[in-house]
Amino acid sequence: MTPRTMMLIAAGVAALAAPAAAPAQQYGQPYGDRPYYDQRGEYGQPRGDYDRPRGDWGWNRNRSFPGYPEFRSLEMHIRGEIQQGVRDDTLDREGANDLYGQLQQIRYHEMREYRVHGWNLPWDDRMTIRDELQRLDQEVDQTRAEP
Repeated sequence: MTPRTMMLIAAGVAALAAPAAAPAQQYGQPYGDRPYYDQRGEYGQPRGDYDRPRGDWGWNRNRSFPGYPEFRSLEMHIRGEIQQGVRDDTLDREGANDLYGQLQQIRYHEMREYRVHGWNLPWDDRMTIRDELQRLDQEVDQTRAEP
């Protein structure tokens, strides 16, 4: 074997050995005074109650929040009532748009609470949002009942 061939083989072996040595680093190594990757496979501190995120830190957080699941059925009911009122001609377009605007304001309230509390909505905020939705539902029913 020529020295040139031996140099090429040594370089090839070194190139293959470098990626094999990289996985030798173990998870859980300290990063400053705290682990950068904890035992549950999450970065940073534990997420809080019920292991859910405490807020939405995404750049497009307004569009990524689907709404709290417990309010979705009531929101869909209100939307359906407004649409039915427009079809039955018991609501005009302007009144329907006003009611949709009120529903959107409640959704914005939900998003603000989500930014603060994440999925762990406190009881008093939950009751406030539920009361707002029920008031709007009653307003839709009263508006549709008017001659």
